[in-house]
Amino acid sequence: MSKLRALLGPQISRVLTSTGLRDSRRLLASLSRRVLGSPAQLHYFHQADDPYSQLLVQVLPTLLASYRVELRLHLVPAPDAAAAPDEARLQGWSRRDAARLAQAYGLSFDDIGRQPAAEHLAQAQQALLTALDGPAQMLHAQRVGAALWSGNQSLLEQLAGNATAEQVAAQVEQGAELR
Repeated sequence: MSKLRALLGPQISRVLTSTGLRDSRRLLASLSRRVLGSPAQLHYFHQADDPYSQLLVQVLPTLLASYRVELRLHLVPAPDAAAAPDEARLQGWSRRDAARLAQAYGLSFDDIGRQPAAEHLAQAQQALLTALDGPAQMLHAQRVGAALWSGNQSLLEQLAGNATAEQVAAQVEQGAELR
């Protein structure tokens, strides 16, 4: 049995991860969506304390205006240590890189030299939870991110809404599972 598994395992993995199967699945989903008249869905995974997420929420409205897609925003936590083993340096590089990209492309991001405080991140996630759906969600996410990255605690408190820590944790966990 183990010999058969050893022989067939790589072949099955190759088929399951093949570009042909992926393309076939995409084609079937696209045809199904067209027959039903449904828009394509864009799943966006937003990590509030990630500088690149702050840049992306600034360009997503242009993308959404250009294409017939339905945006699904999912709050997610930072990647685990296996995906980002040197977290402190990655965070510093990400902030500096995001500041340079923002300047080059006319976006807004100020590297304040540190990651946002945990309590500010929690407030930002609460505020983002209040705007997971609806047409103004990206503008709201931009405003929340700007307050978070500038350290504007009073604005974060105003935007935080009434979501509980448990509701936020559940949404972040759900986003992580989907990601």
